[in-house]
Amino acid sequence: MEGSLGRRSASSPYGSYRRPPSRGRYSTGTGRRSHRSASTPPRQKTPCCTRSRARCALIVLLIFVALGLAGVLVWNFTYQPLVVDFGGLVHYDGASQSFILRNLSTSEVLRGTLGADLGPEPYTCSTGDACFQWPDRASLVLRHRVMEEEGVHCTNVTWQALSAEEDGWRPVDCFMVDSAHWYGGPEMYQQRWPINNGSGVMQPYVTNDFRLRDFPPDTPVENFTAYGNVADRFFFSSKGVAIVVDDVTPLHVSINQSGDGKLCFMANYTSEYPNPGGRRPVLQYTVCSGRNALDIHEHMYSRFYGRLNAVPDTRMLESPVWSTLARYGPNISETTVGEFAFQIFDYNLTGSNMLIDDSWEGRYGDLTFNRTAFEFPDPSNLIGYLHQKGLEVSLWVTPFINTDSAAFRESVEKGYLVRTDPNNPNLDTPVPALVRWWRGVAGLLDVTNPDARRWYLSRLHFLRENLTVDSFNFDAGEARYFPDIPYYTHEPLVNPNVYSSKWVEMVSSLGVQTAVRTAYNTQSFAVYLRMMEKRSSWGGDNGLRTVIPTMLLFGVLGYPYVLPAPIGGSEFPDKELYIRWMELVAFFPSMHFSISPWQFDYDTVEIAQKFVAIHEDEVTPLVLQISRSPVIGPTADRYAPIVRPLWWHYPNDIMAQTIDDEFLIGGVMLVAPVMEQGARARTVYFPGGGEWRDERDGATYAGGETRNIPVALDEVAYFTRV
Repeated sequence: MEGSLGRRSASSPYGSYRRPPSRGRYSTGTGRRSHRSASTPPRQKTPCCTRSRARCALIVLLIFVALGLAGVLVWNFTYQPLVVDFGGLVHYDGASQSFILRNLSTSEVLRGTLGADLGPEPYTCSTGDACFQWPDRASLVLRHRVMEEEGVHCTNVTWQALSAEEDGWRPVDCFMVDSAHWYGGPEMYQQRWPINNGSGVMQPYVTNDFRLRDFPPDTPVENFTAYGNVADRFFFSSKGVAIVVDDVTPLHVSINQSGDGKLCFMANYTSEYPNPGGRRPVLQYTVCSGRNALDIHEHMYSRFYGRLNAVPDTRMLESPVWSTLARYGPNISETTVGEFAFQIFDYNLTGSNMLIDDSWEGRYGDLTFNRTAFEFPDPSNLIGYLHQKGLEVSLWVTPFINTDSAAFRESVEKGYLVRTDPNNPNLDTPVPALVRWWRGVAGLLDVTNPDARRWYLSRLHFLRENLTVDSFNFDAGEARYFPDIPYYTHEPLVNPNVYSSKWVEMVSSLGVQTAVRTAYNTQSFAVYLRMMEKRSSWGGDNGLRTVIPTMLLFGVLGYPYVLPAPIGGSEFPDKELYIRWMELVAFFPSMHFSISPWQFDYDTVEIAQKFVAIHEDEVTPLVLQISRSPVIGPTADRYAPIVRPLWWHYPNDIMAQTIDDEFLIGGVMLVAPVMEQGARARTVYFPGGGEWRDERDGATYAGGETRNIPVALDEVAYFTRV
């Protein structure tokens, strides 16, 4: 069929066609089909033709190889999910988001998932040691460093959200923590040691107040799921893994939420993390692996946290501190405080400092005594009397300036408060961002404003110079107390926790007797960190059972000088609870009384006398020795807490890694207080090798063994290293 490019017709003049064995289907030349008669001899092959066909075949082969290589390159560098393996130490799969961390001995020490809900497989990018990008979703940059001489390697992880804020994708990284014991993190209502023995729901990681007071005033509302007043971004494990999250991250954290065995970090701008510039969330942290918990703690602490710039006043270490809070609440006066001081010495007890707590001010924020006839008609006389008794005087102070105070009007006019407008030039005075706290409605001092700081401190100096007040007990300062509406500070805050840092920095200038109750990256300031009030209960809901875990937490975070919660809790406890609590606190750096022993009976007073003497004669010399050693202070070559977990000196002792009701003072004294109601004996684990001597009867026990030890109501089992 003419003109057809299809199959030949049966009537074709060429008949049936058969391809010559030595030629291709089509001939060269005119392009017409050729045929040869049966009588025509076959054309002989020539070497030239053979060489031409070989060249063609080689060229075709090379083209196919090049296309294949190009395809492989395109697949690997554009479409294939990137798998990173830094020397067998860090493994990350961009498709599954699975993450594995090994130590320098190549043992697996951490497993997790970096990123979630990212959609299509990532592209690679050229930033860092490894870089991934999920189009319109996120980028991930990994940087890796090995420090062989320290036995440590570290990976910096940086997530950047790329989608618009309203699209809702947020970086979330989760690590499995059920195969190790984890320490550090936030102060918690249900404090546990290790922290993965407890649980914390995903929430903004800001300094908070889990003993909120709502209206009406002074009505306690306990938020037992909230993180607390101390919220450093430092977590580490018994397997020698540590994670420090950067300030730039609007951080949310969950810890073993609903028993899921995970520690999760999320970056998200919420009301707790204002974002007026519309920034997209960044999750940035450093994860390191070392030999054990002690080594990795030392490495991370020296890298990320400052050394203590001085030692706080030792008087608060040597003799008990007394405060009016738990005993009197806001119902204090010149008479009650004076009688309280008289009773301390009348019952043959000692004291270093009297903390005059809530309600000494006439109006909150004015920083002046309520000089009415029934309150403090002559504060100079009271302070003189307390000094005569040998007690220094500390006043309770907050950054809140109530709206009914004279200081509020002055601070508004001068722009000293956190405000609602970003320096609006059309306003004569900035509009303060009012906050609600447990004593009313107030403005919040803007501690980022140098003029506001000078103004506030000058008023405290006036109290010191004119009334001879010795020091101050600073309450609040947590980021939780920022207003719910958009607010602005003189200097923009990287994250709201920086307010807590600047608050502590400011008040630390008032001397080494200063006490604060919040902390965030403030390890270098010579102040006492006050433990949040505890409930008068035996249990783990902010009761006695949480006191040792909280003290251990503060110590490993870098806060060795702790003013514990008042003995017996913030309510009136039963006698046995009070005695066991008092016996425990006698072995802390400071003792803190508010409920007084004579409110029970004289037997309780005698036990108090005994344990105050033990604190002053046996514990204080050891604490002062540690304070002068090369592990604390501005000349320290490393850091160690005063009150230490059992694993601090025995980091590979598996039993020591989970003990939450014993502790070490330095490396020489082991303390095992009774923590159970009605108990007259307790199980004691003796860490390490060597022997421990019972300081009550001289009996010795071998390290590594567990023994049941009798402990009477007026005793604590404590041992020294032989």
